[in-house]
Amino acid sequence: MLLLRRHLFALLILAAIMIAEGFYAAKQNVDFYKEHIPFFDSSSYTKQLAIIISGTRRLGFASGIRQSLSGNVALPFLEATLIAKFVKPSRVMGVWLQDVWLTALALSLYWYFAHYRKMDRWLAILLALPFVSFARIYDWNGGLQDFRMDLSLYIFTSLTAVWYLGTYETESRLPWLLAGVSAMLACVARATAPIYLVLMIGPLLLVRLLTASGKRKSILVNSLWMLLPVGISAAAFLVYNFKFLYFYYVTWNPDANRHLPWSQSSMHFKLARSHVGDMLIWCALAAVAINILCIRKLVRPDWKPIWLAAIVPFFLAYRGAGLNPFVSMPAVCGFLLFACVPFEGIQPAARFLWARAAIGLLLTGGAIFCLTQPPLSGANTTSMPGVRALIDRATQDARSQGFRRIELIEPELGDCNSFAITNILIFEYGAVPIFDKALRVPGGLTYHFPEELTFSAPDELFWKIRVPGDSNEERLRNVVNLMDAEEPVYLLLPDEKTLQWLERSRSFNFINGQTRELMTQLLASNKWVSLGEPVTTAVNEKIEVFAPHSSQ
Repeated sequence: MLLLRRHLFALLILAAIMIAEGFYAAKQNVDFYKEHIPFFDSSSYTKQLAIIISGTRRLGFASGIRQSLSGNVALPFLEATLIAKFVKPSRVMGVWLQDVWLTALALSLYWYFAHYRKMDRWLAILLALPFVSFARIYDWNGGLQDFRMDLSLYIFTSLTAVWYLGTYETESRLPWLLAGVSAMLACVARATAPIYLVLMIGPLLLVRLLTASGKRKSILVNSLWMLLPVGISAAAFLVYNFKFLYFYYVTWNPDANRHLPWSQSSMHFKLARSHVGDMLIWCALAAVAINILCIRKLVRPDWKPIWLAAIVPFFLAYRGAGLNPFVSMPAVCGFLLFACVPFEGIQPAARFLWARAAIGLLLTGGAIFCLTQPPLSGANTTSMPGVRALIDRATQDARSQGFRRIELIEPELGDCNSFAITNILIFEYGAVPIFDKALRVPGGLTYHFPEELTFSAPDELFWKIRVPGDSNEERLRNVVNLMDAEEPVYLLLPDEKTLQWLERSRSFNFINGQTRELMTQLLASNKWVSLGEPVTTAVNEKIEVFAPHSSQ
């Protein structure tokens, strides 16, 4: 307790910085969605938050827990279940669900530097900042102001790594247990985490066992304590949902199963570099150079952070994984750790006040520079007012006809898609998720995207699984036959220029190669009539609303 009190002021300062960062990200989130529509992944995750909260309020905590455990991500939805009775769903909730754990990472790093590595408390604060303020943190798509699970994967794998590295500096069992708890949270936050953790921590532990002298038994016992939380909780989640996870990551996952040649997959190293940001990289290398300049006696480089930085992009490149720009983010922690503590034991720079100050200011300056730069994904060209105009056009027609429920069909996958529209109905129109994935807005009108996953199939395997038929022509006819619904169906269809853009620039989404024929067959039936000129929903997209012919 006395030890904690000695560091309490520094920990409070760091926590205050993280709270401020959370408010900054929350404001960025609110400002962004005034003008732009949600990204594909965050549309799904924030929508799921609303579904979990709505289901928990109606059906109780047991329902919320079951729903939380039904996908490839559980932790944020379990947290949402716990607070469902007290808060309303919002996109900003996603910011705070991430920021609380990012704060835990910052505090853990401070403790590692100040307590385990014996650094000055003020320097420890400065060294912790780059880990929570690198370039990718401020990405519109995938950063703290967004809500997708790649950032959570970075946070929890980094927490695991930091506490595991702490076990080299003390005989206490506490860091072993905290490493295990962090690994458990990583697995529950992202089902791919076990692969990352085995690659990152497994070889370090194996080398440690092989080189230990008289301590193997102690290391094995502590390792079992570290694995205990993972075995009890994370493994339970993985086993509970094994069938879905196996399909998602092994049978279907297009990125994991891309098998790119090395000439292309080596781009994962460049993507890993982009997470950090060029300025912060130069600041980090300068910090390493200062430590080298301060060497006065033989010191040993610490290879463990180098392994943590290199193994993730190397594995992704070796595996030929698709060039998802976010999946190599866990490499950031190892790189920054090497910049802060490149040598074993006390750092050479610790002997000189000027060196400590220079390293702290360099890394903090790099972190602040990342904060001041434009978001990593660049300008967003989507239009929230445009999509709202699209929704309003269909809504006004439906209400004028006295419809209480309408079906919406959008057979394509661009920036404006059914997932984004559903998300906007929830968070801009106050729609509440009800049964069969339908949404009910205040006033009673219910919206539903029937066969949503069919009309937005990202790849051919998904299309074949969901659509019956022996040929693609037969499958197209079967999809069109799905329109024989009892409820009125509204079509949201791209214009010709948008269709060409989808076929040219978004051809990696399988459904976009089927959209033209689907539109031809749907409109040939003369069941629908246009409600006006196409609406601009993004720089490259215009969408036209078609109402059921009987409503005119």
